[in-house]
Amino acid sequence: MANRLTHPNHFGRAGHLGNRCGYTLLELLVVCLLVAIMLSMALPMVRDATLADPLDGAATRILGLVAAAKSEALRRGQPRLLVFDVASGRLWHEEARQDQADGRQRPAVLVLAEGVRLQVAVDGAVSRASGEPLRLGISRRGVVTPATVELKGDGGRVLRLRLHALFPAEILPAEEKTPGGRPSSATKGAG
Repeated sequence: MANRLTHPNHFGRAGHLGNRCGYTLLELLVVCLLVAIMLSMALPMVRDATLADPLDGAATRILGLVAAAKSEALRRGQPRLLVFDVASGRLWHEEARQDQADGRQRPAVLVLAEGVRLQVAVDGAVSRASGEPLRLGISRRGVVTPATVELKGDGGRVLRLRLHALFPAEILPAEEKTPGGRPSSATKGAG
């Protein structure tokens, strides 16, 4: 009889249950709290590391601008324009038939960081730092005029973004060639 009472699976009324499965609510809450604390400390560091490099930050913001313009064209069912002002390093999107004198507010303008230069190539024609802003069309169904956007940093680093007609925009590696196997036309005009 004494052996039965001292066996680890058989405690008295005051003891614990030996074959317990699962976790208590308190244990789950403690684990969730610890995960939340670790995430709250890690996320700002990851965000700062991503945006610390002005070139990476500019690329991320341009990809966001393109996605927002496509989304707006689909939502409204009206064509939009992506506007690249190479001379001032500014980008925005607007309605395709917008009258500048009608008083409507232009969407927020994306201004590139100091030291980041912009160049855009559409079908072999490369934008220059002087002249009119370059406008790329987005149809009411979200189809973008294919183009290559090149960002150059002060350190000589280059990032290329490829805007596809139907697919999401992407960041190309420095040596990447555009579809068709030929070098990006943006590299021909750089120099």
